Order: sequence, then C-alpha cells, then structure tokens
Amino acid sequence: MPSRKVVITTGFLTVTAAAIGLEVWFATDNNPDTLPWTALLADNVPAPIVFAAVALLVAWLPGHFIEAYTSRKKLINMDERTVVTVPATPEVDAPREPLVSVGLITAAAAALLGTLVAFGLNLSQVQTGAVLTLVTVAAPLMVAAVGRRKVFAPATVRTMVVDAATTGETRAEPAEVRVPAPPQD
Repeated sequence: MPSRKVVITTGFLTVTAAAIGLEVWFATDNNPDTLPWTALLADNVPAPIVFAAVALLVAWLPGHFIEAYTSRKKLINMDERTVVTVPATPEVDAPREPLVSVGLITAAAAALLGTLVAFGLNLSQVQTGAVLTLVTVAAPLMVAAVGRRKVFAPATVRTMVVDAATTGETRAEPAEVRVPAPPQD
C-alpha cells in the first residue's frame, strides 16, 4: 500500500495536470461551449481583483520556487546523516517498569475515591460525577506526564542499543551520534 505522502502527491499532481490540460484544451478548441478559466474570470470577476490576484501570484511564485530549490539543495548536500542526541543509558538500579508504580498509584487513588463515595462520603450526585470525571481525565494525563520523564521512546532505545553494540560501551552522559537520515517517501 502506498504511503500517505505518495497518495497526496499523486492526487495533487493529477489535479494540477488535469486543470492545466483542460485550460489549454478549452482555450484552443474553438468550441463556444467550453470556456477556459480566463474567459470565465473575465466574465464574472472585476478586472482589478483578477489583476491583483495575478500580481500576487507573479510576486509569490519565483520566491516559492527559489525556496523549494534551496531546500532541495541543502538536502542533497547533507551527508545523508543527521545528528541525534542519545540520552545516557539508564542506571543499573533504574526501575524495570517505571510506569507500573505511577499507574498503580493513580488507579488506587481513583478506586479509593470511588470507595469513599460508595461508603458515604457526603457528595451530591453531580459532585461525584464531576470528581470521577476529573480523575478519569487526570489519571492518564498524570501517567503520561510522569512516564515521559522515566521511559525512553522505542526509537531512543534502538539508538542506544545500536550505539552500545557499535562501540561496545554504554554512556553515562548524553551524547550526539550520527545516524542515517530517515528515508523520504
């Protein structure tokens, strides 16, 4: 299955080619039933608006192409590698499942609140619903926030493993390593 970028690019180029092809065809076929955009615009849009749009397009297009070619040149001149900062390898005594304790505390707090309400904590039904909604929303956000500080992303772990396998050592301090740039679709 083609990637999203390939589908969008193909669709955009197809629509562009069709619009340009139809414009040229309609302008050259001498059929009064087919009107090119220029005729439609001249018939339906005041000239100052059309000329202002054309002026904006003419002013914008060269800069747009210059920027596009400049960015392509930078990509081509890069040495096909990029620098990634690899965090320090976790300490030997680092928790194996750091999110379990955060998730357990959050779940216990939600369960405690539910139990207190069930055994007579004097809250109205609206208050109980509001507190339980707050806990339902806050719990996963808290787990995510705390977890992000304690857990490495899979890409970071892979980089750390590759770095350790390549050099044979783990790092006590963050380091910058050069890795291949991701393939561009």
